[in-house]
Amino acid sequence: MENKKAIFLFNESFTMAMPWALAGYECHAFDGKHEGSKTHQFGNNGGSITNHHFWFQAEKGDLDIIAISKIVGPGVKFIASFAECTYLTTTGARWFYHPDDKHLPTKDRRPHPSYPNRRKDQENAVILARMVQRMAALFEAVNADGSEVPWMLENPAISSLNTLWRKPDYTFDPCDYGGYLREGDPHPLFPDVYPPQDAYRKNTGIWCGGGFIMPGKIPVPAPKGFPGFLKAGGKSARTKEIRSTTPGGFAKAVFVFNAEF
Repeated sequence: MENKKAIFLFNESFTMAMPWALAGYECHAFDGKHEGSKTHQFGNNGGSITNHHFWFQAEKGDLDIIAISKIVGPGVKFIASFAECTYLTTTGARWFYHPDDKHLPTKDRRPHPSYPNRRKDQENAVILARMVQRMAALFEAVNADGSEVPWMLENPAISSLNTLWRKPDYTFDPCDYGGYLREGDPHPLFPDVYPPQDAYRKNTGIWCGGGFIMPGKIPVPAPKGFPGFLKAGGKSARTKEIRSTTPGGFAKAVFVFNAEF
């Protein structure tokens, strides 16, 4: 009997995929940061995570979706995406226009001299963010039973997606799902930045469809402020990874509410 499958887009870490792999799912994670393709086996029930070196390109249209469908094959039961948000954040809006044109209506302002392609970068970021929805539709068509494929996109709750696509279907803070972790559980990737049991806040949005179920919350107390900003400054790759890391409690909760057992 063929294993159930799950796909994770723009995903470097094992955090979101691990609960699915431990339950016997064949998981496929696609990200340009992976070195080649490598499969990791988990347990004796056929569960695995295969990392695929894959750079997404908005200009290729749906060719990336077709390529991934050929790699994974039928039987996909869940898709999650963590699409790049650099060009979607509202804090980046100041880089759209020339600093000398602040007195002009936005339609008359010139592009920022340091970021002349910022508008196109934003358009491409929206295309890549919406890819997960189109991919789910393709796998629904190829699945033998034609069943829906639950899908979700995780991105900052306040972003350009709100106006260029739609507002998120749900929002949450990591501490809302800290109760799915053991008491005192340290952060698996950045224990020096994030408190145990995901006891921190970060306003996060979920765009979803295909029958995706937003999990019920089991919150833990958390102070105000996002440690990713308070303890990690600059623009380094590590800072970017810290700020975009998926909370483990939410990952477990998503699995509990959306997996087929």
